[in-house]
Amino acid sequence: MTGRRYKLGLKLWSTNLTSIPTAKKLIDEGKYDYVELFTVPGTYDNTYKTWQLCNIPFVVHAAHFAVGMDLSDHTNYINNNRLLDEARNFADRLKAEHLIFHPGVKGNLLETAEQLSKLRDPRALIENVPFVGIDDKLKLLGSTPMEIGRLLEDVPDLGFCLDLAHAVCASNSHGLQVMEIIDKFLLFKPKIIHLSDSDLKSTKDQHLLIGQGNLPIKEFLSKLPAKQKISVESSKELSNLYVLASQEEATLNAT
Repeated sequence: MTGRRYKLGLKLWSTNLTSIPTAKKLIDEGKYDYVELFTVPGTYDNTYKTWQLCNIPFVVHAAHFAVGMDLSDHTNYINNNRLLDEARNFADRLKAEHLIFHPGVKGNLLETAEQLSKLRDPRALIENVPFVGIDDKLKLLGSTPMEIGRLLEDVPDLGFCLDLAHAVCASNSHGLQVMEIIDKFLLFKPKIIHLSDSDLKSTKDQHLLIGQGNLPIKEFLSKLPAKQKISVESSKELSNLYVLASQEEATLNAT
């Protein structure tokens, strides 16, 4: 993408080994700049060498509540440590610049801050989340600028990952203006942006392809600095990454 303003990342899972040749080709051709790798629990030993051989830039996303990690829950401390070690091992082996975490669900943000502080990893970023989970039963921690700001104050050297669709979901749950909550989150100078499309009125994350929802993508992007890292989190048929990358390229360039 000659002259592209942003650095785009392709979101994949550590189990997506069959997608590696396509992902590497996309990066070699300039469609994307890095892979953001979600660390599926229990996959490190059998996958890290294959990813390491790619010799491409990585960002690592640690496991979250849906697969067993809840940094806010003290009773889950032992399991959290196991998953933290796995994510950190991935980040070390792949020379990842950033390591992303979710705040948690079942406990409180004081516990999240304590567990992240013990990690003592300058690569760590905290990501904002929707207020409600996919099934409506869970209320997630870290959906507002106030909650994220508290974590950034309490945890030394912690950085921020802004998920734009999550912020839209949270604005609808809390009755806030979308651009108001986005502007407040941007004050934290996010190192990574997560981008996907969605229904502007939804409280649930949808991960639609860019252009298939009605989010004001153009307005969002206009607020970001040049060379901002943006991980594209749209749902993808992994066998068709190349075509979808071209579609997203056209949409982003049109903005």
